[in-house]
Amino acid sequence: MAKHRLSHVVETIRERGYDGPLSAVVRSGRTLDSILSTSAAEYDADFVVLTSETPSLTDVVESIGCDVVSVRPDPLSDRTRAILVPVAGGPHSRLAVRVGSALARHYGAWIELLHVIESETSSEERAERENILANLAKTADSSVEVDTRILDDANVVDTIVEESEFYDCTIIGAPTSGRLARFAFGSKSEALQAAVSGPVLTVWDRSHH
Repeated sequence: MAKHRLSHVVETIRERGYDGPLSAVVRSGRTLDSILSTSAAEYDADFVVLTSETPSLTDVVESIGCDVVSVRPDPLSDRTRAILVPVAGGPHSRLAVRVGSALARHYGAWIELLHVIESETSSEERAERENILANLAKTADSSVEVDTRILDDANVVDTIVEESEFYDCTIIGAPTSGRLARFAFGSKSEALQAAVSGPVLTVWDRSHH
């Protein structure tokens, strides 16, 4: 059964135009995190892609020695043209931009880097945040169109959910503090992923696991 499902996945990937090296392997082990960490090390993986439905996702992420992308199982359409990347300047933001850039390049899409300010800020602090956005935009592929925007709203999560309705995909750098962090880990992560419109990717930078 598992081999049959993997064969179907391989066929789907090929049908979508990928013609690079690709293999399907079924593995067993005592725990999921040990299987994935061993496999990632064996293949010297740069990325491990997991579904958001992966059991004990946070524990699994902590055990893997490479960057991780968690994907809510909504298919990205070939008509993907706009990608939302909410950023807070956290340790995973650069990876979120890199992943968004790769997807944008593949689909011919553009990226919106969005930062939400929860409270009143001084002109100096706002300028600093604008500078963070500008520097993050520079990390995207030069062939990809990147826009930046700052919104003022006390409800960060609600704002992201509302904004996501205008985009084909949302990519979130796994937060480490603040209100959004409580939605990104544990049981509340499902609430955020269910509320955001369209496919949702959450990324973890290995250097900050």
